[in-house]
Amino acid sequence: MASTIALISDAIPSMTQLRSLSLRDYNTDSLDQDIIPTLRSKSISHLILSNFKIRVDMPELQSLVGNFSTLTTLDECTQPTTLAKLKELIVLPYDMYMPENISVAAIKSIFRRLTNIEKLKWRNTVNYEIFNAICDICTPLKELVIDYDLLYFNASNLNKLTHLRRLRPSCSSNALAESYSNKFIIDLSKLTLMEHIELPWDEGHTFKLPTSLKSLEVCIGNNNRENSIQTIINCGAHLKELKVVIQDYNPDDSDYEEPIELLKALSSLKHLEILDFNGGLFQESSFLRMNAPLVRLHKLRFDMAKLQSSKPVRKIGGMSNAMLTFRGLKEKFPNLKKPEFSCCRLITGRRRSGSE
Repeated sequence: MASTIALISDAIPSMTQLRSLSLRDYNTDSLDQDIIPTLRSKSISHLILSNFKIRVDMPELQSLVGNFSTLTTLDECTQPTTLAKLKELIVLPYDMYMPENISVAAIKSIFRRLTNIEKLKWRNTVNYEIFNAICDICTPLKELVIDYDLLYFNASNLNKLTHLRRLRPSCSSNALAESYSNKFIIDLSKLTLMEHIELPWDEGHTFKLPTSLKSLEVCIGNNNRENSIQTIINCGAHLKELKVVIQDYNPDDSDYEEPIELLKALSSLKHLEILDFNGGLFQESSFLRMNAPLVRLHKLRFDMAKLQSSKPVRKIGGMSNAMLTFRGLKEKFPNLKKPEFSCCRLITGRRRSGSE
């Protein structure tokens, strides 16, 4: 593999019309190499490096999918060139050399080179140093997605990213509890350009969100139901799209109930147009619990939900026909033509017995 990488490295500079390059090593053999080569190109603008231990020198680079260590330089003391055209960076989850084997100074040096970064997707661990470096240096960011494990979270620092439009911080309740042990409200209202937020799982806080928010995803379970519903209600005056991931922690499912408090809270979302449920139990009469209709809603989706019917479940080709006719749906959602169902399970009877 090392010889192959060397041949590619030697050949790329002569490919002056090359705009996109994708290198993938599914066996991860290249991660064991002793010498780290540098790929040099004055024409490549889009690069994917999967499972490669490589540095790059590409001033025209606009998007990169790969290890964060790809952007390190041979000499930290030398002032590296900026990557002014790099606007999208996706850090892959199997970066063995990050963050333990990269100094904090090198991390900050890389971020300073990304002078016009707009989209950052981080699929690796984010510790205190990385989080603060992103907030302090990557101020042009419009989209920040942390898919893996955010070990530290601070809303005050995050509020420095004033251009953010989309945010998904996948941090644990422990990270939030350590940062906000004496506070019950996490304030993100200063991110006044924010349009879409996917909130992390949290058991002890309510989020104060900006009035610019149009789309919200939230997880609701037995331990955070009240706070999560309050977060939804607080942004009800301007929310257009809502996705609710409902966590069912009862292994036998027999005592899990429909989300009554959530259904009642929906009436406050006057501008809601799209409603998406992931998980949860719904009955034919569920939406009769709403106090007022949502006249703007035109799309209602159920994914991996349990649908409880009072009638025998109809079978198609040996599989359950995972659809349910809700009572009063036209009155509650007058502009809704037909709800959508995906990977749902139909059950019968007043209590769930696990039979279909």
